[in-house]
Amino acid sequence: DAQKRRATAYKFGGFASAILRPFERVKVVPGLRFDGFTGNKTLTVSPRLSGVYSLTPQCDLTGALGVQYQQPDYAVLAGNPLCPPKRALTGIAGVEYRFGEAGVQCIVEGFYKRYDHMPVDSSLLSVDQSVQEEFSTSHGVAAIGAGRSYGVEAFAQKKLTREFSWTASYSLSDSKNKDPRPLHAGQWYPGDYDFGQGVTLSAGWKKELLKAPWYRALKQKTWFKMLSPFMPVADRNELSARWRYLGGRPYTQSIYDTTYHRWHIEAASLLNASRYLDYHTLDLRWERRFGFGFLQMMYYFDLQNVYDRKNVWQYLFVDGRPQRSVVWQLPFFPAGGMIIGF
Repeated sequence: DAQKRRATAYKFGGFASAILRPFERVKVVPGLRFDGFTGNKTLTVSPRLSGVYSLTPQCDLTGALGVQYQQPDYAVLAGNPLCPPKRALTGIAGVEYRFGEAGVQCIVEGFYKRYDHMPVDSSLLSVDQSVQEEFSTSHGVAAIGAGRSYGVEAFAQKKLTREFSWTASYSLSDSKNKDPRPLHAGQWYPGDYDFGQGVTLSAGWKKELLKAPWYRALKQKTWFKMLSPFMPVADRNELSARWRYLGGRPYTQSIYDTTYHRWHIEAASLLNASRYLDYHTLDLRWERRFGFGFLQMMYYFDLQNVYDRKNVWQYLFVDGRPQRSVVWQLPFFPAGGMIIGF
């Protein structure tokens, strides 16, 4: 029988920041965060500094620098209890503009991030691999990985005015990791989340009826209270839509060995050289909210992936099957429910 192992670890941390105004148009926010984790016996200190310069009453110039740490996944720590957290050095600069009475805010930012101490599968560090080694999956890691990412993000938002609101965002980025394999020294390959481009568009309509005399009179009717789950009107009615697009996520293509009937990745293969299909989907939501004294009720109805886009979640390479399997994301999926509050 395999011996069961049980371990207890604790995380602790703290954060301090200040807001300084050395000049009328300048705001500076220095900060310092520390985190400790007894699991891998690490203590990290993360300084950061951000600032805002008000160019005009409607326009701000922004910037930020900082260091961030992220602990390894628990699956990695299970086999490598002393694996340290990965570190990111981040720089961001941008401009923000507000269109007064229109209630529209626009933000454009550029960013650059550099990563180190990223966990790397130790099997990638072998110069000469036998067939059996190519088939095996290593549970050991070495925190020697490095990466970088940079890009531009744009965001626009119209706050709720005259019952309507909307948001729009666009990102263009490039994310690369340094190839740790001895035969590929100095080469870079796409990171696991190198989507390239991303777009999100959302819009909403909200209508309050509590101020309407005809609705207040209707709400006092007993039959209306009993049939409220099925009524098309409510104290507050909301309709919203969201469309999202992401470029294809990269993955490493496995090769099927017809002799051993196993999938494997050859040492000379390019990492993350293939990509999944682009992802996009449209979701719709309808909410109705009622208040009956101390009782608050909300009914919702969702239509997810309205046009039934066939989005791929993952390809599976199962030993003994020469064709890869496909795991699909949710197809068109209607869902509804009720939330009760007091």
